[in-house]
Amino acid sequence: MRATNAHHAERQTREFEQSAALRDCRNRASRRVMDDRKSKDESMQTSHAQRSERSSDNGVQSAIGKRLKAYYDDVASEPVPDRFLSLLDALDAAESSSKAGSK
Repeated sequence: MRATNAHHAERQTREFEQSAALRDCRNRASRRVMDDRKSKDESMQTSHAQRSERSSDNGVQSAIGKRLKAYYDDVASEPVPDRFLSLLDALDAAESSSKAGSK
């Protein structure tokens, strides 16, 4: 009878240890799943924030580009000042005379 009780107690201890090990394994797996979900959530939030920043940056860059183009178009449509035209004529004459002298 004592051997049976000892055997029964030993079996209960082994079952308890196995169930404890199984619980630990489940807990670790559960924590890993939760950590993975948390990491995925953080990653999604980060990528959403980055997309928002990029779209915001694109909007700002687009607005800057439009204003620069409008400013450039205004400047490009202005007539060339007479002083610049006379300087360009002088430069052309100097280049022509240097080419004629080197021949």
